[in-house]
Amino acid sequence: TKRAFLNGRMDLTQAEAVIDLIEAETADAAANAAGQVGGALTARLEPVYEVLTDLCSHFHAVLDYPDEEIDAFSLASYEDALSGAQETLQALLATANRGRVLRNGVRAVILGKPNVGKSSLTNYLVGEKVAIVTQKPQTTRSRITGVITKGPVQYVLMDTPGIHAARNKLDARMTQTAAASLKDVDVTMMLFEPAGELTDSELTMIKALQKGCPAIAVINKVDLLDNFAALEARKKQVEEFGCFDHIVTISAKDGTGCDDLFALLKPYGNEGPHYFDDDAFTDMPEKELVAELVREKALLFMREEIPHGIAVVVERFKERPDKDLIDIDVDIYCERKSHKGMIIGKGGQMLKKIASAARMDIEELLGVKVNLQCARIGAITSSCSIRWDSPSPDHRLTPRSDNFSASSHAILKSRKGGGRYERPRRGLGTVRAIWQYF
Repeated sequence: TKRAFLNGRMDLTQAEAVIDLIEAETADAAANAAGQVGGALTARLEPVYEVLTDLCSHFHAVLDYPDEEIDAFSLASYEDALSGAQETLQALLATANRGRVLRNGVRAVILGKPNVGKSSLTNYLVGEKVAIVTQKPQTTRSRITGVITKGPVQYVLMDTPGIHAARNKLDARMTQTAAASLKDVDVTMMLFEPAGELTDSELTMIKALQKGCPAIAVINKVDLLDNFAALEARKKQVEEFGCFDHIVTISAKDGTGCDDLFALLKPYGNEGPHYFDDDAFTDMPEKELVAELVREKALLFMREEIPHGIAVVVERFKERPDKDLIDIDVDIYCERKSHKGMIIGKGGQMLKKIASAARMDIEELLGVKVNLQCARIGAITSSCSIRWDSPSPDHRLTPRSDNFSASSHAILKSRKGGGRYERPRRGLGTVRAIWQYF
């Protein structure tokens, strides 16, 4: 591209469009970028450039060579030519917003404290399970995107981790992700409990919204209310903040009032080409969705025993060519060695329970039968080593009692700079990813 530009084979607009083509995530975006690489924009600008060049040349010629037989200066002819060029440029400028929508979509971010119902609302609006839901706060660890297409309008919802006071690096990262989501969105939906005191983190986020970010206040869980006086008090409190364009009450659990949100969100966006395909419901890869479903079941069935220090990585995701079946291998990681036995359970019953529930959701998500296997269960110890339990191949996700350690030389420093990693058989990339995750 650089050589083509320097040798005059393409102009700067075409060269920059190459990047847009590489980064295009939809067929429409790729087609738009390919058109610019092929010179579509240049072809529209070239006639305007020629008109302006001719006008400048004629103007200078009349001034510099008054004795030559040159057509006389005519203000009317100049005005006609400039008006035509102006109309062409205005038409191109009018498509600038179309290009923005094509690349960015119409975005709405969902904020709120932990366990206020952000993921439940996202799942209801999308109509598919894109965010896992448990009774444990801070179940969502990263920003999750849900996509809903209704005719000419596409809604892109970003479910964020709950905003709360950080107790460790994971909490700080989750809160940072939620705060960063305020940038480059068309509107923010902030969820509130119908009663109770607002947390310091909620008040901090409200102050950020008061700086001019368009926002809608959504009071969730109205189905749990017995005292509606508390709800009215909450509405009045939220209204006094003065930063919310609308205040609505919903129940993400039974869907009360949720569909009305689309009518409120629509004015904040612009109709135009969609960023995602019309049948898409998320931008998450299938592997990530599968891993999240397994983690959800572990949190649901072990909410008292296992804290949030659990991660799932899909090591293999392969369709069988001869039948409608997908083989999936997952590794489960936990923070402490004592948690491994809890995950496995007596005689492997807990692991089998987690697998059975996860497999049903995965099959519903993918629309095919799934052979779900747990390759290993690993624990990251305080010295940054990893110990693995190798499940039995005899049945799905059922462990056996023997353990093994995969040891190697020190390959990464620990969080304090002096620890060791013991390299597992699956490779350094997995170890690095999991350690950064914790």
